[in-house]
Amino acid sequence: MHWVMKRARFYREFRRLTKSLRFRLALSYAIFFAILVVGVGFILRAMLSSSLDREVRQVIVEEWGAAKGYMKIENYHPVWYYDRSDPE
Repeated sequence: MHWVMKRARFYREFRRLTKSLRFRLALSYAIFFAILVVGVGFILRAMLSSSLDREVRQVIVEEWGAAKGYMKIENYHPVWYYDRSDPE
């Protein structure tokens, strides 16, 4: 029966603590800042994703442009060639 009394006292103390203005303010600040951090995280993730996607697409377009410079289509087949006098 002793543990029942301890549990009842714990619940009374917990209920008294959660009704206090200090606890409610701290909880509301914690929830507000958690939502704020999650929102900022989603915004920054979207910005970073679009920036990386744009940069990767730009690199792919540049590399494909360079690769097409070494390819000719003869009889509907691609033929790779290179210029021996080109220093690159």
